[in-house]
This record gives sequence, structure tokens and C-alpha cells, in this order.
Amino acid sequence: MKDTEVAAPTIRTSTGRRAINDGASVTVGNIEAGANWDYSLDGGATWTPGSALSIAGSALSEGTHRVTVRQTDASGNQASATAEVVKDTQVGLPTVATRNGTGFVNRGEYLTLGNIEEGASVAFSLNGGTTWIERSVIGTHTWAEGTNHLTVRQIDPAGNQATTTAELEVIASISSPSVRTSTGKRVINESGSVMVGNIQTGARWDYSLDDGRSWTPGSGSSIASSALSEGLNQVIVRKTDGAGNPSTMSIGVVKDTVALAPTLTLASDTGEGGDRLTNDGSLSVGGIEPLATWEYSIDGGGWLVGGPAGIADPGFTDGAHNVRARQTDAVGNSSQETELNFSIDKSAPDRPGLFLNADSGVVGDRIVRSASLRVLGTEIGGTTHVSVDGALQGTTPNDADTTLIDMDGQLSEGARSIGVQQVDAAGNASDWTFINVTIDRTAPDAAFTGLSGSGLAITSDEGGEVFLVRDTLSPADDLADIDTLDASSWRRFASAGPGNETSLADLSGLRAGTYDVYARDGAGNATQIASPLSGTGTGPLKAAIGSAGSDVISLPDGGGVMVGNGGADRFVFEAGQTGTFVFTDIDDEIIRGEADMDIIDLTAVLKNYTAPSSGDDAANDLFLTRVDEAGKSTIFVDVDGNGDFQNAELVLVLTGPAAQQFVQLATPGEVLMG
Repeated sequence: MKDTEVAAPTIRTSTGRRAINDGASVTVGNIEAGANWDYSLDGGATWTPGSALSIAGSALSEGTHRVTVRQTDASGNQASATAEVVKDTQVGLPTVATRNGTGFVNRGEYLTLGNIEEGASVAFSLNGGTTWIERSVIGTHTWAEGTNHLTVRQIDPAGNQATTTAELEVIASISSPSVRTSTGKRVINESGSVMVGNIQTGARWDYSLDDGRSWTPGSGSSIASSALSEGLNQVIVRKTDGAGNPSTMSIGVVKDTVALAPTLTLASDTGEGGDRLTNDGSLSVGGIEPLATWEYSIDGGGWLVGGPAGIADPGFTDGAHNVRARQTDAVGNSSQETELNFSIDKSAPDRPGLFLNADSGVVGDRIVRSASLRVLGTEIGGTTHVSVDGALQGTTPNDADTTLIDMDGQLSEGARSIGVQQVDAAGNASDWTFINVTIDRTAPDAAFTGLSGSGLAITSDEGGEVFLVRDTLSPADDLADIDTLDASSWRRFASAGPGNETSLADLSGLRAGTYDVYARDGAGNATQIASPLSGTGTGPLKAAIGSAGSDVISLPDGGGVMVGNGGADRFVFEAGQTGTFVFTDIDDEIIRGEADMDIIDLTAVLKNYTAPSSGDDAANDLFLTRVDEAGKSTIFVDVDGNGDFQNAELVLVLTGPAAQQFVQLATPGEVLMG
């Protein structure tokens, strides 16, 4: 049989792919029985006999080859086939990358695989290769939290395989960083720091001091105090873990590099506040910062630990003392020292002496109108306390060793117990000193009672003294300045006692003139003796002292009768007392009328009048009437006893110092003429 054709051989790889490695082969098929085959790797330039229907992978060099297989059958017919085969004995290691490029991943995150050859199969194992999971995309959804040992394997089309291992930590929860100070308090000084913790391996951290507007990378595990400003700082620490998860924590930190000096004051600056003189050595300490400690030194001694109650008086002796104090705040800053200098005086002053500065009226009887006190032995800078009848009345500063205290208007009338106590500048008090006085502001009830022997008789309900004072003088109301007046114009007479008559007999040395009469009690209250004449406008009692040769008698305030014994006796009115003056006798017979006269000469008036020579009616018959221009009559002296004595004064006329004789109204309305 003639055979002119042969079928083409088939070519495939043992891997089923184009690529083979040393362990694979090129498989030849469709070789007829009895036929031979060979192959060429260089495009037919050379041929290698084939056997066992395969070409070993080792026969091929690394790389891509065009493998041509030719079969020759028993008849000599030939047919060939060509196939491209890649000889690949190497495969690259696969790469594994996390999203953030670290060994930390979040649960549910997908890994990025690299260097995977085209056509290669990928598998991974979490148990060291015991079991493999074929998957080209690897996720962490089912991975355990913590460290996972990952193996990734790739097998390329040629059958070559390579594995890569990686330890990846799965972070299933996010934790915040911890932030605290090195002191354990919210306050640090220059040597302190802000400590940052809970930063896991692979995590990074940074911090912000401006509410997150800017961030500074952190290093180590702390933020130096030098990075903070003095005062309150809001520190935000941000941690970014290996998986890229951020978390923050903030803390308020006070940077305090200065401790203020404490304050030292006297707990009780007794006496006058602010003078640092006291009898209590207890000290108050202020300005101590929270959680700070403080200590103090007394008079240059060692330092003692201070407590919350300040500094108790350690038993300071009298004299000057010095105390210093300092504090160390909660972050270790030490303050400057505070110093206080003060003086201690715990000795009570002596009990003061107490006297009436002026015993008005009768000296020594302690009956006064107003108590003016003289306190002796007072310490300058202290005060004097005054009590009245056991009740504190007031205080007076001591400006000298003798202190005067005016109690005018502060004491009610009656017996009073006045006490004084001095308190020195340190507040130490002496014992009390007391004096008993009687306050009397009521003028005595005194009156003219007539003659007493050879003088005037005055009675007073309080005793005391009686004064004749020339009416041209103006003594003080209580005659307190009487001793400063002309001695020939006044005279003092000791009182005969309460209710008794005091005789004003010794008038030697007094100047001629008209005198007022006063009674003054032991407290110095004075009463001017009134005329015994009754009626509206009755004036004071007057005593007229004349000279031995000529008596000139004045009538102040337009009223009264004065007569003299011998000489030119004249009846004198003040200026302006003009009109018609009519003298009548007891029978209303007009003796004489004078118009517009200021001075009436009694001698001329009486020259045609003969007085009775004896008997009770002697001279008891003279009237003086003034008729003014309007025709109104005024009786100046009415001696008939009808009680109408308007504008009248009783004037007692002394007819000469040598004779010391008095002419007076023996009874109201009766004129005695000598």
C-alpha cells in the first residue's frame, strides 16, 4: 500500500500551561506506530531525537523557546508541529503590605499583595502552612485580635512556588493615650514634664497647645516643661496607632515656676492698729498656695514647719522681735522670705492719778458745775478710758504724761463716781482709779433779807459765797474770772451756811459806785440778788458806795430812790428818761414838778418839805411819778404800800467807806432817809 501522508504531532506541556520548570516537560503526542520523532529548539537548525514522547524540562534553557517536533513514519513521510514553551525555573517572593505601611491592621482591613506573577495561584496560611486558603485577595475579617503569623504562597504557571511570612497585629479596639504630670498634680515647674503613656509599639503621637490648630510630633514619653507657657496650658495628646487609628486625650496643666512670698501679720495688733506694738505675739500667715508647705524662723533661729493655724505666741518677752517665713509650692518652687518686725509689750501700765482739774466754787469740796478731769501718769500713745457710775463713757488719747478730759455736758446732776483706766499703746490695761464728785448746775436760791448788824444780810439755800461786784464790770456768769478783775471793784464774803444770813460788812478799800450783789454756791453757780420790790420789771438789788464828802447816786434802767447823808444829794436818771417828774407827799400834795430833767437834786426837791421828826411815819410819804409826753404816768417808787412798783429797783446806799452806814428800804416800798 502506498503511504504518502503522516499526521502532525501534538505538543503540550506537562503543566498544561506554556511555562514549565525543571520538573516539568514538553509532552509529544500523535506519533504513529513505528514512526520516529525528534525536536529542534533552534528553528530546525539542529535536531534532537525524541524518546518517551516527552522533552525533559532540563533540555530547555531558561526563557522562551519555539519547540518544533517532527515525526517520520515508516514510509518516510514527515510532519511537524511547533509550540512556544517558556522555561521558567524561578518565581519571585510575594509581598504583603498593610494600608498604613506598618505591621498593624484593623480587623476587616484588606492586605495588598505584590510581586504575584501573572497566572500564578495565591494561597495564605495562618498556621505555618498546615492548611492553605486559596485566595487572591486576603482580608483580616476573621483574624484573631493581636499578633497573627501570616504566610503567603504563590505558584507560578511553571509550577515554581515562593512564600513570604509576616507578623501582623490586628487591632480590634482603639485606646486613648494616657496623659499625666511628672508631679502627679496638675501643676509643674521648670523641671517637671507632661508624661504620655499607652503608646503601643508602632504607634506614634503628637501634641497640641493651641486647641488642635497645630501639632508637634512627640518623642519619647514626655513633653518637656519648657514647651509650655507660664500659667494654664491645655495640652492635647493625639495617638495614631499602627493601624492608623487616631485617639486623643487632653489635660489642663499649670506651669508654675514662681512661688510668691507668704504674708506675715500680727493676728491681733492690740492697742492702736498698724503700729506693730502688741501684747499678743500670735501671727497670721497668708498667701500660702494650695498644697504648699511653709516654714518660719523666730529671731534668727532655725526653720520650723508651719501649720494651718499660723504661728502661736511662743512666749515672746517684752521688746523687739523678728519673724521670717517662706513657702515651697506644690511643684517645688521656693519663695522669697517674708519678714515682720514688731514689738511685744505685755506689761500693764501703772494705775493713773485722778484729780479735778478745776474745782469750781469752793475748792476741795468736789462739788462742781462740770467735771474737768486731770489724769496723771498717762503713757504717751495710749488711751484713757472714762467711766461714770460704772458705765464706760468714752476714751481719750494720751498725748502727754498728763491728760485733761473735759466732761462738760456729759454728767447729770447729783453724786457721781468717775473712774479712769489707762490702756497703753500695746493694749495693756491698768487698774481703775475712782473719784467721787457732785455735779450741781442749779444756781442757789438767794435773797436780800435786810440789815444784819452793820451790813447787808443775804441768805442762800446752798451756802457758798456772796460777792459785791461793781456794775461797770462784766464778770463771767459763774464769777470764775473774778480774781482777774480790779480788786477795788469787788469783794468776796464767806457764806454763813445754807439758810443762814451772810453779812456784807467789810467794805473798806472799795471804790465808790453802784455794785451788784451775787450769791455763789460751792459748785460755782451764781445768782444775782434781785430787788425785794415786786411788780413787773423789777430789777436787781443795787448797793451804792459813795465817797465820804459827796454822794453821787446813779439809777440804772430808770427806777428807784437813792438818798445820801450830807453833801449834794442828787437823784440821777439815765439819758432819755425825760418827762415831768412829780414828787408828792402822803397826802398827794405836789411838792415840786420838774420837766425834762435827767438829774434831780434831792436837796432842791426837799427844801420846802419838812419830814416828820420821829415815829413810824418818818419819811414814809414820798412818791416819785413820771409823766411822759403822751400823758402816761409811771410810778417809780410807791411808798404807800399799794404794791404798784413798776420799773423799780432797790438800791442800797453806802454813805461812805469810813462810816459804813447803809440807807435801805427796811421793808418793800419804805424809804429811810438819814
